[in-house]
Amino acid sequence: MAHMALAYKRAVLAHHRLFSGCPSAAIDELARRADAMAVAAGTRLFEMGDPGTRLHIVIEGEVRITVPSTEGKEIALALIGAGEVFGEVAVLDGGARTAAAVVVRPTRLLALERRELLAVMARHSEVAERMLEVVCAHLRRATTQIEELSFVGAPMRLARTLLRLAHVQEAALTDGCAVTVTQRELGEAIGMTRENTNRLLKELERRALIGIDKGRIVILHMAELRRAAELRG
Repeated sequence: MAHMALAYKRAVLAHHRLFSGCPSAAIDELARRADAMAVAAGTRLFEMGDPGTRLHIVIEGEVRITVPSTEGKEIALALIGAGEVFGEVAVLDGGARTAAAVVVRPTRLLALERRELLAVMARHSEVAERMLEVVCAHLRRATTQIEELSFVGAPMRLARTLLRLAHVQEAALTDGCAVTVTQRELGEAIGMTRENTNRLLKELERRALIGIDKGRIVILHMAELRRAAELRG
């Protein structure tokens, strides 16, 4: 059983977009040190200010990264899906968590303790390089979000968020694909109240770009939604 578990973790890491291409020795060491986890929806993995002791690698599912607002509500910073990692900042610098992490739907993870990850990074420069890429990618994403909140109108932010969700949830990105999200979660992501988010969704529905179902939004016209988001391709 232990051998099967190790083989499973090794296969996951070898095919994960972060570690694929790393030397076999590095993958073997990561697999031996990683813990496999199955986590239920609604689980809070850590809170802002907690010690940053673990890096999480998403195999399947979805995790929301949030910070509290001055009104006591939560603001969604990012949605993390399969093939992504989170919690790297506090793990790398040894400081406190800069945000909270909440599981949105049933999720499978691999978790690496800080001391274990640092030990692998010290022996394998490729792993250290990949971790640097993660930090840079998340910094770029945060910069984009700040720009959108500052300079992009709410309808365009909503369209971009729906497309981003479809990507995170590994939808087919074609007409008829659906994303699972509540209007409250969408509002948090675009910096709007639930009421205003509902109004924006109704407008997209009126234009036949989306269909609204309980807890699901169906993208009916992908090309037009991309135009609403002002994205090319």
